[in-house]
Formats: sequence, structure tokens, C-alpha cells
Amino acid sequence: MEIISTLIAMMTIALFSGLLLGYAQTRFRIDRNPVVDTINQLLPQTQCGQCGFAGCLPYAEAIADGDAINKCPPGGEQTIHHLADLLGRDKIAQASDVTDVEHLVVIREPECIGCTLCIQACPVDAIIGAAQMTHTIIPELCTGCDLCIEPCPVDCIDVKESEVTISALSWPEPDAGQESQACINCAYCSEVCPVRLLPQQLLWHIASKQLQQLPALNIAACIECRACDAVCPSNIPLTQNFRYAKEQLHRQENYFVKAERARGRFESRKQRLRMQTSAVAGSQRASDLHANTDTRTAVVQAALERVLAKKHPHRHARD
Repeated sequence: MEIISTLIAMMTIALFSGLLLGYAQTRFRIDRNPVVDTINQLLPQTQCGQCGFAGCLPYAEAIADGDAINKCPPGGEQTIHHLADLLGRDKIAQASDVTDVEHLVVIREPECIGCTLCIQACPVDAIIGAAQMTHTIIPELCTGCDLCIEPCPVDCIDVKESEVTISALSWPEPDAGQESQACINCAYCSEVCPVRLLPQQLLWHIASKQLQQLPALNIAACIECRACDAVCPSNIPLTQNFRYAKEQLHRQENYFVKAERARGRFESRKQRLRMQTSAVAGSQRASDLHANTDTRTAVVQAALERVLAKKHPHRHARD
């Protein structure tokens, strides 16, 4: 019966602690600068720290305060372009001391000792395993942050480049060549386009690196029939430009989908760790309460015995 009462007390304290933490989070929440959230959405959410900050959000806060926009290796040049367009800054080259080679990490499972240190270091919960058992990394969830490598006591984690798949192949940026000349705005390309696109406007945005404007011009509808190439008096490789731009837009979409998934797993992990911390704190408080209760009970019992001893000295002497 005493054990059941203790368990109920522990569960009550843990529940109360969780409710108190939830209230405090809502009541004392500090609203961030909305620009910081927008910047954070443009970052890859690898939480790798290669930028010199402890995660993507701290780097976003630093950028909002004026820090450089070229310190994110996983984001590469496209992140620099997006940040420059958002903040109205000049587009600059990637920092020379970082690389943006996409890679994954793998565990040599026969050598894994199951210490769980890599699991604790992974910011997106991409490693599965249990204590004293082999761990493995889920390739689809790994962001290549490399944070799991250093804690490994037996050095059984390797870096490998991502496998080249069809989705990884890309069209090179079109080269105008010697035969090509500047667009003369003749509009012949618009007249022959079977899907009624405006190739001149598409080309202008592509040349200006304003790819975010292309979906509004319905570039996805281009069937790459090359009719515009055939009538262009300036010999501009229009179809090559459109194909390249569509592939770049597809890459950007995949980038943001992957980043959002990583951000969601990162936030879920933080929430889980907060709940675990709250539960441990609640259990400790319940244990302390139970110990204090036992102590008070013992003190009261001792006091009663002393009182009885004074009232009935002969009886207690016989006992």
C-alpha cells in the first residue's frame, strides 16, 4: 500500500511539473524578431555548428544582427543567394575555410560497443540503437553534421560521400557560346510557343538569378520542344536555359523539404529531452518527499516513545 501511495505521489508531482513548465513557456515566452524566423527557414537545419554557432537558429539571430551570410557549408551558394535577396545584401562567395561537399556518416557496426554517445550527440535523432547493442544510422535522416564522430570512443564512424543517383544529376549552367547574341526582343519565341509562355521574361529572370520569379511565369509548363530555339535570330539556347532553371527549382524545393523535416526532428528531440528532464526532476522531488516523510515519521515516533517513557518509566524499563 505504501508503494502505491509513493507511485501516485510521484506521478502527481511529475504531472504538476509538466503543467507548470507548459504554463511558464506560454506565460514568459519571448517573441523573436520575425526576420530571424524567416532567415532560419532558409538555413538547412543540419545544426552542425560549422558556421561557428551552436545551431541554425543562433546563426540566424547573428545574421539578423549583421553577421556574414556565407558561413553555412551545407547551405552552399543557394542559401547565400536566398539570404542576400531577403536582406538586400550583396551576394558573396562561400567562406574559404568551409566546404559544402554533401556527405553522410556510417557506423562500422561490428566495431560498435553500444555506448549511445553518438545517439546523444545527433541533433535530429538519425541514429537508432540501445545501450550495449549495435547502433546504426538512418541514411534518409542523416544531415551530415558530423557531430557524432568525435564522441565515439572506438572511432567506428566513417564519413562517406552521398551516392550519385539520378536525382543528384544536374544540367550544367548554359553557356551562350560565340554564336549567341543579346536578345533583341523580337518576340518570335513567344509567337511559336505551343503553351503560350513568355520566353523573353523567363530568360531575363534566369540571367538575373531571380529563379524565385519563374514559377509565377509557369516555367514548369515548358515542354522543351525547342520551337523557340529554332526561331531565335540571336541563337540564344533558350531551351537549355529553361531546362537548367527547372532543375535548379526542383533542387531548391528538395532542399527546403529536407530542411523542414530536419527542423521538425530537431524540435521534437528538444521537446522529448525537456519532458525527460521534467520527469527526472519530478521523480527526484517525489523521492525527496518520501524520504522527508519517513524522517518526519521517525522523529514523531521517537518523540512519542520519549513521552511514554516519562509517563510509564517502570513499564518501559521492563521492555
